[in-house]
Amino acid sequence: MMAPAAGLRHRVRPLLFRTGAALMGTAAIALTGALLTGCSGAPSARDVASNYLTDWANRDWPAMRALVARPPASFTAVNAAALSDLGVTRASYAGGPVTQNGNSAREPVTQQLRLAGARTITVRSVLRLTSASGRWRVAWTPATIASPLTTGGHL
Repeated sequence: MMAPAAGLRHRVRPLLFRTGAALMGTAAIALTGALLTGCSGAPSARDVASNYLTDWANRDWPAMRALVARPPASFTAVNAAALSDLGVTRASYAGGPVTQNGNSAREPVTQQLRLAGARTITVRSVLRLTSASGRWRVAWTPATIASPLTTGGHL
């Protein structure tokens, strides 16, 4: 005959094992759900703005264009001309806080443009974004480059 303490120990171990396994399984399911939710969501307005500014600094016109809602045919030419007309040798773009109101958002942008001759100028503009069908895109106009710039204008 088995001692009472030994019998209890044989019954408690399987119970603890099953309880621990159930908790680990629940945690794994919760973690998987959280990861899938985070990965499956569309990029935020902030994400799109950040990617756009990075692409702008790299003069990656096709990547920028892909982030724009309804880009005009002249998109690449206008952006390239703005930098070449000024003789920009290096550019950096820093975004400020993104403010969102419904399906629109805006981010102030500070541009540091290094010109030929080692002079640097600062240009401030606003990056406007719009959301359609849950996808954020840049609402580009020439004013995205410099606030006073209009279609057909020059810096």
